[in-house]
Amino acid sequence: MERQTITQQYDDIKQFPNRAILFTSYITTEVQKKYFLSLLEYVKTHCENSLIVLSSHLSVDDEILNYVDTFIFSKNNPAVNRQCKTHESMNRFVTVFSFPENEEWDLHLHRPYIQHAYAHHLNKYDGLQYLKSQRIEYAHVLNYDLQIEKLKELNNQYSLMKDEGYDLIYYDCDTWLGKDAMNTELFSVRTSACSDKLLNILSFQEYDKATDVVHEKTYLNLFDNNKKFNYGSVNKTMGYFRFDDEKDTNELKDIDLINTVIMTNVMFYLFTLKNNVLNKCTIDNEFYDSLDVTDSILIMHNQTENNINVNYLFYDENFVEINFVKNVIGNGTFNYYNVSNDVRYCKVRVNDKDKSFFDIRDSRNYATVVRSERIRA
Repeated sequence: MERQTITQQYDDIKQFPNRAILFTSYITTEVQKKYFLSLLEYVKTHCENSLIVLSSHLSVDDEILNYVDTFIFSKNNPAVNRQCKTHESMNRFVTVFSFPENEEWDLHLHRPYIQHAYAHHLNKYDGLQYLKSQRIEYAHVLNYDLQIEKLKELNNQYSLMKDEGYDLIYYDCDTWLGKDAMNTELFSVRTSACSDKLLNILSFQEYDKATDVVHEKTYLNLFDNNKKFNYGSVNKTMGYFRFDDEKDTNELKDIDLINTVIMTNVMFYLFTLKNNVLNKCTIDNEFYDSLDVTDSILIMHNQTENNINVNYLFYDENFVEINFVKNVIGNGTFNYYNVSNDVRYCKVRVNDKDKSFFDIRDSRNYATVVRSERIRA
């Protein structure tokens, strides 16, 4: 197949290779950048005759660009676009925390699904669409923080596609989502196998319609009719870092919406029982518009193996600090804190590292509370 010509000396023609290493990127710190450079160095020296492509919603510097053959940069980053939502996506839940209200009733906290998955899809879409347009058939799709050990398997996966005709080489999610899902941090694919389904999903509406609970289930569904090779099971993440734990200094200054996963195995919610108790999980915009965001409660669930030190710094409307609260939360336990109605903003600090800075009076920060009668054994 004819591809872009690099050099031609009479009948000696060199074109783009028929194999690509496609990295998708959300690099925001120097630590991430340094690790990503080590991955680029590895594929440059161990994956011969491969085009290195980087697809990103964030710009990168020249040190990274020196390693890549093609850089695809789209400023449209749905990961930060909170306006991407439908009735279906707003009632798709990413985390659930349950605890007893009393001896008869349990409370279940739900946070609506934020569409990071659509951003991840577009990152892959942009890269794979480019490779298809360049007539490059074989692609390895990788996250920027992939464990370097996994790169050693790429050459074998390439052979499975090229020599044995597999369309998709993937790792299943047996340890956390089941075998009917694929880990999307690393998979190898023929670009021609993406055309019928994956590369026909571009808009948010199309992605949301195709979504099967989570990104990993959705993507395996897109290859239903293709020849697939299951490369085995992996843990929940193939990433080298747990970036949700990483904060360099205590300098969080920007107000943002609450992220439920405040660090690995530590969950954090803001809720109120005033008019926020439902008998089912369905919510809509009208529910949030009607929410009374007073008599609020902070709750943090520590599932780590150690005690954690948690500080709440409360501020008024003018960002003047008016209260400072210290807590120690034991491993495997959770902690309530009743928020005073005269404060507006809260900064959360865990083990001396800032983790969140949010507006207590913003209804979008509130978890939905569902009350259910306790099931007796």
